[in-house]
Amino acid sequence: MKYLKILLRKIKDQYVAYIGEKSLYKLAIFLSGVECGLNEARVEQPAFDCYFQRFVERKIEYHTSEHWSVILSRGKTEEESFDAFFSLLTEFWNWVEKEECLEQKYWHDKPGHIKVPALAHYPFIWTEEMNMHLKNLKERHWQIGEIYAHKITGKLALSKGITEGYLLVQIVDIHYENNSYIPIVYTKMANTLSLSLSTKDFEELEFIQTSYTRYEDRAWEVIYDSPEELNKRMNCNFKRDQYGLLPEYRARILDPLTEQSPLNWKKVGSVQDLKSPENEYLPQLKDNIMIIDSDCFEDTLIERYYENNLRELSIYH
Repeated sequence: MKYLKILLRKIKDQYVAYIGEKSLYKLAIFLSGVECGLNEARVEQPAFDCYFQRFVERKIEYHTSEHWSVILSRGKTEEESFDAFFSLLTEFWNWVEKEECLEQKYWHDKPGHIKVPALAHYPFIWTEEMNMHLKNLKERHWQIGEIYAHKITGKLALSKGITEGYLLVQIVDIHYENNSYIPIVYTKMANTLSLSLSTKDFEELEFIQTSYTRYEDRAWEVIYDSPEELNKRMNCNFKRDQYGLLPEYRARILDPLTEQSPLNWKKVGSVQDLKSPENEYLPQLKDNIMIIDSDCFEDTLIERYYENNLRELSIYH
């Protein structure tokens, strides 16, 4: 990050020359482009965005999916957010120096182990529980087509009048991220106490719609790519639903250290001939598929079922 450290000093004094005005939003986009260029040119391994995200989460004592630029902009003007960013930089560089030393020591002390970012764990402390969890991750082999059952028992389900049943989870893809193999799944709901479902019965169950993309936003993932990629995405023949939306059905399931992790799902079968939902829209990047923490898996899927399948969201009215 030496290059970025020098560059940020220049931007602070000459921001007009680099981004035109005091704007944290424009600065974040500019830095993202710089890191991408450094990575492509193999000048240095980009790490500022990741480290600064970790640093800001430490400051607010909360791990969040919101980008650091969004966190620092809350309740402030663009100029105030810009100044707030630079007011944190000195503390950030001191923290980076200390954190890098910790991670180097960790690598030397733990040869052969998978490196896990210390998000929201400060100082970084390796525990035996985490060691066992990594062992389980390395030994687990998700198989595409496998079907797992999650018994519905939560309070949200009861408040919706669901007193029995299962969420049936089918593995449709596997994504490697953050040193873990993340299952990408379809989910269906079965209002039954029995798990003895035939393949036909399973296929007739309704897919839970996890999200949607507005048709006019179908190219947002490639907006900064080449004009060819942008035109290609814009001209794809995506099928819209009756509301003019592009429905999404897949979800990535994170597996934190909780008692409700997917390790406790009950495997009930496997289907080799995968059936996809009609008119399903697939994000171009797997990183943009909806993500669900396993400790709130049930509540999130039930919320999505009522919002999208039962059309409770205002966008359907």
